[in-house]
Amino acid sequence: MIIVWAIAVKIAALLVHETVGFNILFRIGIVFFLTNLALAPIAYSIGAMTGKRSAGGIFIGVYAFLAYFINALAGQGDVVKTLNQLSIFKYAGYIELSSHTILFGNIVVIVVALIIFYILGLLIFSRRDIQMN
Repeated sequence: MIIVWAIAVKIAALLVHETVGFNILFRIGIVFFLTNLALAPIAYSIGAMTGKRSAGGIFIGVYAFLAYFINALAGQGDVVKTLNQLSIFKYAGYIELSSHTILFGNIVVIVVALIIFYILGLLIFSRRDIQMN
């Protein structure tokens, strides 16, 4: 999907007579991949805790929507700025990637969230009693 996205961005840029460098697409693609990779274990953990896969999907869908919305409004007030600390999109920083390199600290936050929720989901799921009838 990231390759399809990159091709679409290149085509859109050509249509408006702009150029987008490969290095920018590469940086954003890496962070985009890590962001999505971090969201999957959260859904997995919620699904393991509730025993319902749909609960994980619903939770992560609502979280992603709210996190993106809060990140977009982060400059509007102190409460929103504080809530933005819980948004994975704050650490992705897609807009900044067009002119800066990937910030190592932000990647660490995303990877740590990925690992914590993966281990949490694995531990919870391994203790569930799944009966096959």
